[in-house]
Amino acid sequence: MLGVSLDEMVYYRGESRMSAGQFLTWCVRSPPLLPPARLEALGYSIAAYPLTLLSSAIRAMNLALAELSAGAPASQILDFEELREAVGFPDYDREQERYRHD
Repeated sequence: MLGVSLDEMVYYRGESRMSAGQFLTWCVRSPPLLPPARLEALGYSIAAYPLTLLSSAIRAMNLALAELSAGAPASQILDFEELREAVGFPDYDREQERYRHD
């Protein structure tokens, strides 16, 4: 929850009209972020970390660009099979076979 204190998180979760169900919090502030176990104890079952993931990706891209610019290979890359798996190519391949006609 952007700009929301821990006390407010507890209040909002407690004041919800729904007594059961899944509750989402957006973890977007700078560290320290609450660990998943603490969020769960507060009643939140889903935590999203969009800026943490974006920031990590940008740092990795900047590192790769600096290495490439210096004439070195990027040091933190996935091998091709890991990349294929990460982006879902095996699923695409199965779908392609499913709709193939000769």
